[in-house]
This record gives sequence, structure tokens and C-alpha cells, in this order.
Amino acid sequence: MKRSFLIITFILVGYITGCAQGTDTKTDSYTITINPDNLRLISVSAEIHVEDQQISMNWPSGNSVEKGWSHFVEGLEVFDSRNKPIQYEYVDTARWKLKSRKKKVKINYNVRLDHDKVAWNEGGHSAASYVLEDVFFSIGAALFISTDSDLLADRKPRPTTITFNLPDRFDVAIPWKQSSMENNLFEVATTYELVRTGMMIGKFPKQVKTVSNVEIEIATASDFQQVVPMFGAIYEGLIPAALEYFDDTNAGKYVVIANQAPRTEEFGPYFSGEALEKSMSLISPIVPTPDFLPMFWYILTHEYLHLWIGHNIQTKDYKRGSWMMEGFTDYVSLKLLHNMGVLPSEYLINGIEMAGNSTGWGENIKKYLAVAGSISMHDAGNQKEENYDMVYSGGSAFALMLDIEMNAVTSGKIGMDHLMRTLNKKFGLRTGGRQIVMDDVQKAINDLCGTNLDHLFDDYVFGTKVIPISEYLNKAGLTIEKAGESDQKISMSPNATEEQKAILKAISGIGQ
Repeated sequence: MKRSFLIITFILVGYITGCAQGTDTKTDSYTITINPDNLRLISVSAEIHVEDQQISMNWPSGNSVEKGWSHFVEGLEVFDSRNKPIQYEYVDTARWKLKSRKKKVKINYNVRLDHDKVAWNEGGHSAASYVLEDVFFSIGAALFISTDSDLLADRKPRPTTITFNLPDRFDVAIPWKQSSMENNLFEVATTYELVRTGMMIGKFPKQVKTVSNVEIEIATASDFQQVVPMFGAIYEGLIPAALEYFDDTNAGKYVVIANQAPRTEEFGPYFSGEALEKSMSLISPIVPTPDFLPMFWYILTHEYLHLWIGHNIQTKDYKRGSWMMEGFTDYVSLKLLHNMGVLPSEYLINGIEMAGNSTGWGENIKKYLAVAGSISMHDAGNQKEENYDMVYSGGSAFALMLDIEMNAVTSGKIGMDHLMRTLNKKFGLRTGGRQIVMDDVQKAINDLCGTNLDHLFDDYVFGTKVIPISEYLNKAGLTIEKAGESDQKISMSPNATEEQKAILKAISGIGQ
């Protein structure tokens, strides 16, 4: 019987602007061959340009195993342009040193997609690869060996074209721009986009719809199909709300890949979601029913907002900036959900439990107070998973306090909304901005408010002082009883002043 293969050809083009001066174009090409009878074994051949005699797979979020992403690479061979073998040695952290000064080499290797068989700690298997019946999910980092690059700092243009030769009934879901040259040819602008993008390949249905000039592609395996209309309805409300909040026109393509969690002998099913470049990956322990709608509203909102907070607005020290990237995203997610009428005011203020997870101001405050004082938010990101509640809930509690204080010193005129729009416009990477440091954030806040609020960062971000929650809630006309306890309760004061009411209205939309 004739076997069919899926061949994906990648042509990575590195060029220097100024072609008018006769600059040569450098082209790197990848061919990825997938055997539909064994989706776990991916064969790769490539011709790539080499810098500093090194090739690399040292991409972010690969520290769950000793050799990072290269842990899954087998049978690496390197040749020169005349097919003469080139010797190499493994150096460290998914890097190989070539015993040749050739500027361009050919490489062949296999990638075994067994990421779902190990404890993948950085984002879960939704941030790596997993294999289901007739389909697999992967991100580019799991597949590509290239030249070494600091992806978070180096966004130099490295245009990439990708050609898919698909066997019968196979499809691909990926956010890369489709080329005008031919239907199965796609274009990628940078190595970051190539490596940090999620994709699903195999036999599966998908839905494509356009909302506010954003093309949403929802891809799931067949057993997850019932969520597609649910997700489509969520994005119809979410996308316009997000674009309005950031005062942005982030048009383009966005791919959502959602599946039931991979079932292996090593792991039971669980929830996991990951924001990737122009894409998100979600796995769930069960096929969701309408009862799970609030949970998915929150997850899809949180991950979609990472297109701005985390991807477009990005901290230079990625780990130590995690409290802001995750905490601010959580805080803005709650505000948008409330504004859209999805999250009632009581749930916004006191929190709600959904499918084993809890969120809302009150729930975040409880989680933050349980760990506050032991480590600074700034340092907590160095071990994000171990300090989960400090990073996520602590960051969100800080955002609430900051929003209240910014509105308090400006009589309800300036708050987090203005800060996020300012950072997006001034530093957004999509429009030629740069990565930020905390000084940039603090300066933006001080400039917007016309007063110095650096002490908030000194005490509660860089230091380990505990945020005086009751003091700040009071400025918004809120009272808290039994703070940090299981029966904690936040209430709106019946005696709130007009100033307090104005602040609450500004941060939440609650009130007249």
C-alpha cells in the first residue's frame, strides 16, 4: 500500500533592507515530512545559514527537560553544500558547535513528539506539543533548529515562506499570512513568529469568521467540535471590546486551537492554556458543556489580551516582569468581562469559582494575602510555577490598588485604562516600539497622574511589604471583612462619598 506523507517546506529568508544597493538575499529552507501513520515522528531536512559556527534550538520555555527542546531531536546530521559531513558537538542548552566555518549547511534530523509524555512545567502541554488521533498540535520551537537568537530581544526581519503539501483530507491551522503567489504558500516575518506560533495539523474541521477586521480560525479535533459555536460567540463580543479598550486596530489572523487533554499513562486530563504568537492553545479535561461557558469566557479573554499585554507590551526581563504581564492581564480581563455583562458586579468584587478555578477581586486578594510578604512580586517570576499565586493573584491585586490610587490622585480621571493605552502606543512592538523596563511603566504612571507614585512599586513590587488592602478599597467606597479568610467579604459602603463613588465607577463601571 502506498504511504502518504505530509511535506511542509519552509524557506527562511534573511535579508538586509537596502536591496537597491545590490545586497544578496540569504535563504534558509526547511522541509518537514510527517508520516500520517506515525504522527509522533517528524523528519526535518534544511539548508540554513550559520553564525558563529553554532546551530541552536535554544528557544524559550524549554526548561522542563535537561536538554530543552533538543531533548526530542534524534539523528542530527550536518553537511556542507557538497554533501560532505561536518562534525559537531553538543555544547549546552540545546546548542551544537560545528567543526567547520561554513556559512551555510544542510541538516537532517528527526523530532519525536513525545512532549506529552514528560512533565512539561512551562505552560503545560498546550505550550509544547501533543498528539491525538489523526491530529497533532505543536509550536515552532519543537520543530526548528536554526541559528542562535534571543527571540525576546531580537525581532530582526527574517522573512519566512512556508509551503504545505498535504495528503488527502489533511488540513493545517496556523496564523501565518497566506502568500499571494499560491494557495498553499504562507509568509512569516521573523524567527520569533516562526518559533512561537502554534499550529494544528491533521484531519479536523475548523471554523473561520471575521470580527472587527480580525480573522478568527477555530480548530479542534472532532470530539471537541461542540465548543466551536460557543467559542465563536465569545469572540464576537470579546474582540471589539479588546480593540476599544486598547484603542487599537490589531487586524489580522488569530488561530484558536482547543482540544481535550492528551491522555497518556503519565498524566491525567487537566486544564491548560497558552498565549502564543497570533494564536492560543487550550486543552481541557473534558469536552465543555454550556455550564463551562463562564470559565471559557475568562480563559479566552485572558489569553486573547496577551496579544497586547505580554506580546505587544513586553518586559525586557521577561521572568521578573511576569507579575505585570499576568496580573495586569487578569485585572483587565475581569474589567472587560464585567463591562460586557458576562461577569456580574458581585462576582467581579467578591469572585467566582468556575470548574475548580476561582477569580475576581476578592479571590485574588485572598490568594495574594496567603503568600504576601514571603517574596517580592518582582522576584516571584524567577520561579513562576512555584510562586503562581504571587505572580497571578498578587499582580492582579496590585493592578487593582494601582487603578484605585491613580484615580484617587486624579479625581477619577486617570487610571489603568489610560496606562495600558499609553504603553501600547508608545512601546508596542508591532508598531516599532521596544521592550520595557519598570522605569518606563513608573514614568508613564507619574506623567499621566502628575505626581510620583514610585513608592507603590518600591514597597509592593520590589519590596515585600503587604498591600494594605482595606486602605485602598476604602478609597473606592468598599469595605472588606475577614480579609484573607475563606469567608472574606467585600461590600459597597452605604455611606460612600461622591469621590469614593466616582473612583469605583472609574475602575469598574459600577454606580451612576
